[in-house]
Parts: sequence; C-alpha cells; structure tokens
Amino acid sequence: MYKKNSSLWHDWELYFPLLHYRIISMTKEQLANIQGVDEGIESRIFKAIKTATSFADLIERVKTKRYTYVRLQRMFAHILTNTTKKQIDSILSLPRVPYIRLLGMTSTGRAYINQIKKELKVPLITNLTQASNIILDEKALQIYYSVLPVKQRIALRQQEFKLPIIVESLSTC
Repeated sequence: MYKKNSSLWHDWELYFPLLHYRIISMTKEQLANIQGVDEGIESRIFKAIKTATSFADLIERVKTKRYTYVRLQRMFAHILTNTTKKQIDSILSLPRVPYIRLLGMTSTGRAYINQIKKELKVPLITNLTQASNIILDEKALQIYYSVLPVKQRIALRQQEFKLPIIVESLSTC
C-alpha cells in the first residue's frame, strides 16, 4: 500500500499489540494448529511473548537457525489471521488454485493479462465483488486495515470491493 493512500506505512510494530493479544489468548494446542507453527516452536513463542516489548524483540527472542526472520513473519501473519494448517491443507488438496487475485499491474502487465485471460483455467479476480470464496483474503484485509484510523479503515476496505485494480508505471511503485 502506498503511504499517500493511507498516511501510514504498515510496519510490524503496529500489529504487535494484536499479535500479543492473539498469542496470550490461545492455548498451546490452538497455537500448534496454526500454519507454520511446527516442531514445538509454540513453547518458544509462549515463553518469548511474556517478556517481549515489541515485534522486533519478539522476533529476536524466537529466532533460531531453523526459524529465519521471514519464516517467523509469515508464521506471525498466520497467527494474526488464525490461518490453520487444516485450512491450508484443504486448499493444497484442491486440484488447482480456486482463483487468482490480481492486486495491481503495469500497462505491460495489463496487455499480457488481456492476452492470456481467456486461457486461464481459474477465475481471475480483479476486485473482491467478483469472488464468492475469498475467506482468507477478507480476513487478511480486515487485519491489515485494523491499525488505521476508523474512517480510513472503512474507506480503504470499501475500496477493495468497488474500485478496479491499480495500474501504475514501474517508476511510481
């Protein structure tokens, strides 16, 4: 998201209070069922959340050689969205992806999409009103916008359902 659209750069620190709440309100079993929470890392997370003062501090306390920063960020995103292993397994067991959600493109990308869209075997979604099973996207959107002031949050969420995708030149991205 562009800062000019939201007047706020999204930063993990903004989500730390939400993440802290999610983790302390879960049982170990619930946390172990979250996508990416593997190999007993939930015990390490529970121990770290008790004394972590920020997202960066939490990451430092949980990080190991096996759990890189990016892997932990992905895991914490799944914790925030309550994305379970069962949900991901059900998606992965499908014969193909249920849809492709296009977020934005350049004019070159637009020309390419126009060429191939009739050949696609799955729906190409350019705004959320086109999709009926967008549960994970919808949940992620609600959490993504939750750190914004209320009026902005409402306006940007509505924009997801009304406006077409962003078409920008590479120089403005």
